[in-house]
Amino acid sequence: MAKERSSQPFTESRIAGAIAMAHFADKLHIDKRKIDRVESAVLLSLIGGGLALCVLGAAVYDIGRAFSAW
Repeated sequence: MAKERSSQPFTESRIAGAIAMAHFADKLHIDKRKIDRVESAVLLSLIGGGLALCVLGAAVYDIGRAFSAW
């Protein structure tokens, strides 16, 4: 059976969980600049990989047309 949701949006357990998570987040000492660098590296990798796949696809298409023309 599906678990029924309570009609109250914020129960004591949810509030306690949110406080515990906020406390845990305060204890993590993560450098925001490092996170920004990692996010930038991932994003640039995805963009570069997509561009490389487009170039490869265009080359395969051109080579395929060149061989079919003979």
